[in-house]
Amino acid sequence: MFKIGDFSQLGRVTVRTLRHYDELGLLTPAKIDEASGYRFYTLEQLPKLNRIVALKDLGFSLAEIQRFLSEEVSADDLREMLERKQREVSLRLEEERRRLEQLEARLQMIEHENDVPHYDITLKRLPAMTVFSKRHFVPHISQMERFCTLFYEELYAVLHAQRLTPVGNEFILFHMSEYVEENVDVEVAVVLESRDYERLELPDDTFSVRRLPSHPRVASVLHHGYYHEGYLPGRALSLWVGMNGYESRGAVREVHLSGPVIETGKDKPVVVEYQIPVTPHGLD
Repeated sequence: MFKIGDFSQLGRVTVRTLRHYDELGLLTPAKIDEASGYRFYTLEQLPKLNRIVALKDLGFSLAEIQRFLSEEVSADDLREMLERKQREVSLRLEEERRRLEQLEARLQMIEHENDVPHYDITLKRLPAMTVFSKRHFVPHISQMERFCTLFYEELYAVLHAQRLTPVGNEFILFHMSEYVEENVDVEVAVVLESRDYERLELPDDTFSVRRLPSHPRVASVLHHGYYHEGYLPGRALSLWVGMNGYESRGAVREVHLSGPVIETGKDKPVVVEYQIPVTPHGLD
């Protein structure tokens, strides 16, 4: 037998909470001393208390919990419910972290909105290349990093299964003519040797093998830093294009010069090249 105070420490709930559960009939003491009125609990009651607290943490009302307990929720069922809740909370935390990064980025943009960022921007020619890619919509721009990493994992799994090795640097194509936050059309790609073009088997229609044409004029800028800081060189590149008499033509590329994104990760400094195909203004 445990006094109510000792049992509260054992179950990590307050004495007030235990008394409330007693009043509701959720968890009644094993014994109440008639003379003193002291409540006593047994060790066998601890699993029931753990279930009540766990279900409450899942967001269920005490009335719903009472019904669950009468139906004798098993430990396996409770574990599954907790694991599902854990995944939901983890996802929300990840989304909030992304939102915090966006807020920090917006604050920096406001602080430097009158500054013209200084980056070495060059014009170059891109050769034609054969690429194996996966094109898909990312639900929200805050999920870009997670989804692109997932898409690359799928790409490399297909190549590994068919014993094919990409050449050159992987890159992402952003197929959008304006800034969007939802349903972002992206294509993650790796370069293949031309001889591998015919023998690659595609898992589904989100994958493709195709020949990207050459670009006679591409504005290019290098970024040394973190992926989430990419808006800075991206802004500089867009400003340069407009201020130097050019207009964009085609998808923006993000080339991962430091290696595959699944290896570099989000928390390590990287070297990324941003490219915008351009043409002189007014020239079709």
